[in-house]
This record gives sequence, structure tokens and C-alpha cells, in this order.
Amino acid sequence: MPSQYTLDTLPIPRDPSVRLVALEPETYAVLRFSGSTGDKAVSERKAELLRRLDGSGWRAEGEPVAWFYDPPWRLPSQRRNEVAVQVVRAR
Repeated sequence: MPSQYTLDTLPIPRDPSVRLVALEPETYAVLRFSGSTGDKAVSERKAELLRRLDGSGWRAEGEPVAWFYDPPWRLPSQRRNEVAVQVVRAR
């Protein structure tokens, strides 16, 4: 939600299955790519993301995940895909 709101000032959801909860902020490193979302392609992108973090001042926390945004019928060259991993400042 925009920073000018708090849990107390947000509108009450009309749908009773929707709950508003406060979460701690998280920082992610993200690599955007188009093309195949097959296991091999995603695995290669995850490895690339971790390589790019080496020496960057950031350290991965946990394993990278894949995020896909487009329906399967969208042409692979026009798809928006990302691999992401939570990061913390390296010490």
C-alpha cells in the first residue's frame, strides 16, 4: 500500500476472505528475461542471477524462485519472466 496509509486508515475490504496484514519489508535481486519457461531455461537464469550477485555487495538468502506473468499462449519472445532471490547486504 502507499506509504501514506496505515492498517488503521486503509479501507475495509468488502470481501470477507480478504485480510490486510502488516509484513516486514524484504529486498530481492531480480533478473528479468523473456523466452522459455522450461526447467532448463529457468535453472540457467537462476544460476546467472546468483553469479551476478558475486562481488556485488549483496548475499542471497535462500533459493531463487521463478515468477511468470503471461499466459502460455503469449509468444515466448514477448513474455515477461523473472527469477528472484531475497538478498541482504554482504558484510
